[in-house]
Amino acid sequence: MRQIVNKDLQKYLSIVDEYYSSEAFPNDPNLDREKVLSLLSDKLKVAWHAADLTAEVWGHLVLSFRNKAWVRFVRNWDKATPHTYKLIVGIEPDNGDPPCSIVVFLSFIGRQIGMLYVDTLAAGSNNRPFYDHSRNSGNSFPISFASYSPLNKLHKKYSAEILEEVIKFFPDFTLFESQFADYKVKGVQTEEDYFVDIDLFMIFFERGLPAGVPT
Repeated sequence: MRQIVNKDLQKYLSIVDEYYSSEAFPNDPNLDREKVLSLLSDKLKVAWHAADLTAEVWGHLVLSFRNKAWVRFVRNWDKATPHTYKLIVGIEPDNGDPPCSIVVFLSFIGRQIGMLYVDTLAAGSNNRPFYDHSRNSGNSFPISFASYSPLNKLHKKYSAEILEEVIKFFPDFTLFESQFADYKVKGVQTEEDYFVDIDLFMIFFERGLPAGVPT
């Protein structure tokens, strides 16, 4: 078990240890899907099954966001991973503000709610790390930035309402604490790959963030 002084952070790391191993899969060219599944924890496979059973309720949550006046668009990605649902909520700009969105995740690993904040401009006042998710100049999408913390006033204005809506449909889930999102976890074997160094947030919600997060 990974030992950290901060007990709140330790709570998350303990959950990771319950679901994933710190040991890499054997380097075996004959390691097929069936063998990989046998190496994964039973608890992880239970989380996958629980996520599968939640599809209908998740659909009701998606519809509830589509009916809100301040929502510019909703993009439902369903299962970002076998244990995680993903929803992109575009926010209607105020007074000519640039487009922005909040990506909402529902993870059955530890029953956590995650939020990723996306903006076409990086707020200089935000001291937390953010990811430059710029597109090339020939792409039709604007340049955008993704952060584990709100980047602008619209993020701050609507994040609480988004959380309240998610909890209404999933009352036994809790918000992942963003202060620990960029903590680097050393050595984790997921169902997809072995990660030498990975953000804690990505283990719970989606690998490879912020790739694929349009505004």
